[in-house]
Amino acid sequence: MYDLVIKKSLTLSEKGAVEALQLACYQAEDLQLKLELDYKAGQKSQNQDEFLLYDQDRLIAYLGICGFGGHTLELSGMVDPAYRRQGCFSRLVEAFYDSLSQRAYKTLLLLNDRRSEAGRAFIESRKGAYRCSEYEMVFKGTLASDDKKGLVLRPARNEDREEIRQQNEIYWDRPLDLDQVTWPEEDLLSGFITYLGQNDHGVVGKVSVQRLGDRIGIFGLGVKPAYRKKGYGRALLASVMRLEGKGADKTFFLQVETKNDQALGLYQSLGFKTDYIMDYYEVTLDRRG
Repeated sequence: MYDLVIKKSLTLSEKGAVEALQLACYQAEDLQLKLELDYKAGQKSQNQDEFLLYDQDRLIAYLGICGFGGHTLELSGMVDPAYRRQGCFSRLVEAFYDSLSQRAYKTLLLLNDRRSEAGRAFIESRKGAYRCSEYEMVFKGTLASDDKKGLVLRPARNEDREEIRQQNEIYWDRPLDLDQVTWPEEDLLSGFITYLGQNDHGVVGKVSVQRLGDRIGIFGLGVKPAYRKKGYGRALLASVMRLEGKGADKTFFLQVETKNDQALGLYQSLGFKTDYIMDYYEVTLDRRG
């Protein structure tokens, strides 16, 4: 019998073992996983969000839970290719369901690289209903010159949390409490930075980045309604790419919903290319599927 370990967060050695397993899965199948390990490292979870299965000292399966606010959890995981078809992932999922009494969430999103037939079959067994898809887009190279629109970027400070809350409330189209906004200066410790873009009239929008070695993730790009359709989204994105990529060979990546033609066109116009497609399936958490 394999040993199950459930934790609120990963130690550095455990994170390394998960990343090694992720690499092994990628080398075996060339499939991508959205585990959000670095994002979660900077968060303070009160739930048991890390589920690990061991064969003695060898990590053979992993399931991670990630919440970004609201009433939805994202679930993503993997099994060592040598240990598949033994029920390892089902065991991790059952352990997650057993933890539901600790959670106020209502919806579970199961993530799957569209090329993974095994992942899709598992989701079908859980009666997952297709919700949406995202392109993972990548940029590497030299950014062409672009109109800065008089924007100045500055890292958000703790006193900017209310500004961030107000913007997120607009972009996510739902009410948010201030306690759902992380502390920007604490986020810096995990390489996660939120920039506010402002001109002479005030704050125009925001964009966040996460530094992951020579890769930089771009998240949460948003422009306030009064400044939309005036080129500020492009100026924000181009400005943060120049700032973060200055003096080094960096690869930028981001996610965009496949039906968001306006955002997709913006990213493509700056030179982003589609790397793969991640499908999202929804399961309500008041049933075990």
